[in-house]
Amino acid sequence: MLAATHRFLDIHLSTDRSIIRRQYARNFGRPPDLSHPRSLNEMIQRRKLHDRRPILRMFCDKVAVRDYVAAHVGPEYLVPLLGVFKRPEEIPWDELSAPYVVKASHGCGWNLFVFDSAEADPSKMTRALRDWLKTDFFYNAREWAYKGVPRRIMVERFIGCGRDAPDEFKFLCFDGVPRAAYVMADRFTNPTMTWYSIDWTPLPFASNPGPASPRPAPPALDEMLKVAAKLSQGMDFLRVDLYCVEGRVYCGELTVYPSAGYELFEPPEAGEWLGRFWTLPEHA
Repeated sequence: MLAATHRFLDIHLSTDRSIIRRQYARNFGRPPDLSHPRSLNEMIQRRKLHDRRPILRMFCDKVAVRDYVAAHVGPEYLVPLLGVFKRPEEIPWDELSAPYVVKASHGCGWNLFVFDSAEADPSKMTRALRDWLKTDFFYNAREWAYKGVPRRIMVERFIGCGRDAPDEFKFLCFDGVPRAAYVMADRFTNPTMTWYSIDWTPLPFASNPGPASPRPAPPALDEMLKVAAKLSQGMDFLRVDLYCVEGRVYCGELTVYPSAGYELFEPPEAGEWLGRFWTLPEHA
């Protein structure tokens, strides 16, 4: 029985490796070096294939991770939660007060923004939510930690200004130390990504989705660095996504596979520079 189990796991690992190599080559023109990864992207692929720590799965569960954030830095850093639902039919649309965000707890990029209750279309949203709940996000890019995450719908308060999304501050942390950050700005209009060192000096590289758009250091930068360090403590690598709204810091997500390991850096050496900070654990 044990031998059969190992054969089953080997077959699946081989399939995942083949798909990851194809996807990586499609993005970068060559397969990744999975034996001796050097760049951030290659190390993420290595993590996808070999790192099976349960904590990674918890980070990918947008409901469960809230308890982790509350325990490590405090509940005041959580975006207000309006409800968690197993089925879209359970959502009391008439009782929700805009603005709010409807999202899936088991994936990435599944978000519906409602800025005016009069504009909400529950029937249309329900159809989208049903499609999300049918989908195992793991199969998009073989991100292991998403596999088996409970499928739920959550509704959070929108913390932007009007219809403008707040800037997203994404801190790349290695062994509990923030080493670099980038700002995702103008998400709904003309999204940009601008990279900084932790003292907020612009870094000489770019990545998708667009050109740099310099931002001043957030007023709560010191607090954000402390929060990022606490949330990433004990992790070889974790991206901590934060917001700073009217001087108050909120935690958005804790990300274990940024861009599924397909971030397009310009120049490409930037990905190797980031990779130098990451010491992969022995089991990965």
